[in-house]
Amino acid sequence: MLNLFRRRAKNSYVGPARKQEKTGRQESKEVRKKSGTPLPSRSVVSWIFGLGLGLLLFLGVGMGLFQIYNYLTTSPYFNIKNISVSGVSHLSQDDILELCGLKPGMNSLTVNISEVEQKLYGNPWIASVSVKRTLPDSFEIYVTEHAPTFWVLINGVMHYANKDGRPIAPVQAQRFISLPILEILEDGEALRPNVGKLLLAMQDAQLPIDVRLASIIRVSASSGIEIVLGDGTLSLCIQPDDWTANLARLHVVLKDLARRGELKSTREIWSADGNVWVIPQRGAK
Repeated sequence: MLNLFRRRAKNSYVGPARKQEKTGRQESKEVRKKSGTPLPSRSVVSWIFGLGLGLLLFLGVGMGLFQIYNYLTTSPYFNIKNISVSGVSHLSQDDILELCGLKPGMNSLTVNISEVEQKLYGNPWIASVSVKRTLPDSFEIYVTEHAPTFWVLINGVMHYANKDGRPIAPVQAQRFISLPILEILEDGEALRPNVGKLLLAMQDAQLPIDVRLASIIRVSASSGIEIVLGDGTLSLCIQPDDWTANLARLHVVLKDLARRGELKSTREIWSADGNVWVIPQRGAK
């Protein structure tokens, strides 16, 4: 039993050298903790290695995509060969291509469709436009133009105007269209939207006169809408407050005058407030 005690005592004994080594390791750990130096570990090394591998993979994929994009945007397989334009009447196909910048030989993948449409909208004649790309080499351009209905005088320059009297573009000799002159007096601005509707209704009513031959259309609050036909020998005035009923009465009177052969000797016809007034030419019976 004495020997067993001595063996245990011998095993539990720590010599000066071993004790100094253990104390040195503890002091080293304390110094690292105080100085803020992180302790090396396998997880940190693995994380750094994974991050580096991920960056290399990302760069590799990016370079590959760049090479593919460069090949597609320079390949003659995607060069534009066909461009079709539809819906133009005042403008021509050459006008559309010059406006949008599309031309054969360009790479179709490099074309920004939104930019092409915005360029076309810069022309005052274009009301709406749609551009469709068909790979590998075709484009289709669908255009809707503003329909000119009148001429309007703005600052001494005659302009085409739509059915509501809104100006479109100046009248040009190379694409000349003869249309009635629309005169909006100062007190007639509120009646402007009714002018196109009234003319369309008069055309649909199959009157014995052709309102498309009108030379001047004058709008004012006092006279309503005045339509001067041809050389000014006949004027039709209609109040737009109840223009459906006024138009029906005007239709009846015009048919009656035409039946009796008196239409040519008539100077003015007014339809307003449920009545129709006929003013003959001067000197007419």
